[in-house]
Amino acid sequence: MTNKIEISEEGKAAIYKRAKGQCECKSGICGHKGRCEHILVEGYWHPHRKSLIGSFGHDETSNFLAICVRCYSKLVTGKNTLRF
Repeated sequence: MTNKIEISEEGKAAIYKRAKGQCECKSGICGHKGRCEHILVEGYWHPHRKSLIGSFGHDETSNFLAICVRCYSKLVTGKNTLRF
């Protein structure tokens, strides 16, 4: 079993539209209070699973959040690994 995200361009577009072009992260690890305020930029955001397949997650768009690269980096590694 793989955790690699296989999502269509149509699925990505639906996730982006639902997010209204704004990062949907609400994780405290990222340092923001409430929802992240970053605007999603083409090529600089990730569809991020709410629940992994092994944890009863699925590949439908409702199981994904639109996450900016800054939050994605923190969620995956537990720390800020981006350098600007």
